[in-house]
Amino acid sequence: MAYFPFDRNKSYPDIERYAMMETVLRYLVDFTYKRRNATECLGVTHSFDVRENSITIKTINDVPYLTIHLIAEE
Repeated sequence: MAYFPFDRNKSYPDIERYAMMETVLRYLVDFTYKRRNATECLGVTHSFDVRENSITIKTINDVPYLTIHLIAEE
């Protein structure tokens, strides 16, 4: 699990919020997991749909698996 300091009550500028999403994306692409008796890299076995406010991890068959959203401030 990746962790970086984030205070929900604090207002972050857009560039800092997008930098946080970039950090999450880099972590996900390099993430290795064990499948059966081998370790595999998530960036190789899955695809990523990256938008301005979200990252969606999809299986090799293009089925959405997990979506991470950047919460927009009002």
